Amino acid sequence: MCSRCGSERDNKEYILCKECRKYINKHDKNYNPPKDPVIIRDLKKWDITNYSLYNALINKSITILELAEQVGVTTRSAERWIFENAEPKDIHKHLVNQVLEKNINYN
Repeated sequence: MCSRCGSERDNKEYILCKECRKYINKHDKNYNPPKDPVIIRDLKKWDITNYSLYNALINKSITILELAEQVGVTTRSAERWIFENAEPKDIHKHLVNQVLEKNINYN
């Protein structure tokens, strides 16, 4: 795929398609393409592993960001609790239970 427009490349040696190369050669003489090819990664698939925490968030209409701010952790930590079955520290468990007004299981 072309790193500029996303269309199929005609030559795998270039990171840009033929049309983008023509456009840049004509309009942008200072363009310096990256030396290494651009790596396009697949998006991570998020599977819920802690349904009790997820459902409690839905029922209270609280986002993961809001939960993380109220508990005092990063958003990534709160995401780990829901999507990666990570268990929070005891102090954070207590704060999550207070925020959600529910006793959450982390099994």
